[in-house]
Amino acid sequence: MKPLAHLVASSLISSFVYILYRSIGVSLIAFVAGIFIDLDYILDYLLNYGLRHAWRNWREFYSVCDEMKFEKVYLFLHSFELVILLWILVRCLSYFYGARTVNLYRALAIGFTQHLLLDFFSNPVHPLAYFLWFRICNKFRKDRFLQLY
Repeated sequence: MKPLAHLVASSLISSFVYILYRSIGVSLIAFVAGIFIDLDYILDYLLNYGLRHAWRNWREFYSVCDEMKFEKVYLFLHSFELVILLWILVRCLSYFYGARTVNLYRALAIGFTQHLLLDFFSNPVHPLAYFLWFRICNKFRKDRFLQLY
């Protein structure tokens, strides 16, 4: 999914989060998490091209990421395992800490979840591509990530 679509989706979701929790901080975390999960593209760029070939300009970096001009796709933040762990953390923290602290983590989980689900349903990838274990088993090969069955 394109960054502008994530921006719009995160805006809508964080608006609902604000209505639900009545907290600008919580809705802001959901908004930021829904967009900045894509920061893992920077790591993918560096792992595929190295520091010597660090991006020369924003357009080149965006083009490489947008067109998935990678040999290997790591995208560590784009994993259902991470989202599941975040929700487990929220559940565990709810037993020990107040709602205010838990809501911040819940907002992070909401942002990550909405981003991942939008990517999962809008990108033409293998049905298991957003599972980190699947990418590890396939040695992060792009052809396995993008291959549909």
